[in-house]
Amino acid sequence: MTADLVIADMSMHNANAFYELAVRHMVRLPTIHVIHEDWKIPFDVAPYRAIYFSRRDFKDIEQARTALESVVLDVTKEGFEVENPITHARAKFELDSHATPALQALAGELAALRGKIAGLEEDMATNRELTNMQLGIPPMTGLIRTPSGFQSHNLNRAALLDQSIRQDLERAMDVVRQTDQKDK
Repeated sequence: MTADLVIADMSMHNANAFYELAVRHMVRLPTIHVIHEDWKIPFDVAPYRAIYFSRRDFKDIEQARTALESVVLDVTKEGFEVENPITHARAKFELDSHATPALQALAGELAALRGKIAGLEEDMATNRELTNMQLGIPPMTGLIRTPSGFQSHNLNRAALLDQSIRQDLERAMDVVRQTDQKDK
C-alpha cells in the first residue's frame, strides 16, 4: 500500500485486485493501470490512462514496455498530482460541502457540460459505427442502431449541442465574473 509506485494489471477482472486498487487509490500514491488488449477496462477507471498490452508479437511487448517506461517517468516526477476515481470523489465531496453558492453554480454548469460532452462522444461513436458499417467494416459490438435517418439526426444534434455548450460556458463565465466583482 505504501510502495512508491504500483503497476496494476486489470486483465481478467480479478475482484481482489480491484479492491486492492481502490485502497491504493485512497492513499493517493502513483499507480499505473495496465490491461491486456482483449479485456475491456472497467468503467470507473476508464477515464484514466491505461497501457494496453499484447503478447502476440515481440513488437507489441516492446510498445507496451516503451509506454510503461514513459508513464513511469511521468508519475515519478517531482510535483506529480495523482488523479483517480477516489481523488475525484473526495474533491466533489469537498466542493459540495464547502463551496460558496457561486462555486456551486459553476460546478452545476460544469456537470451539465460534462453530460453534453458525454452525449457528443456517444453520438460520435455511433456515427463511427455507421460509417464503418457503410464501409463494410464489422462492428466492435453487437449493438448497432438502425441507420435510417439516424446519421443526419446525430449531426444536427451535435451542432445544437455545440451551440448549447458555448451558451453554458458563457453562463459559467458570467458566474465567475460576478463572483470576482463581489470579492472586490
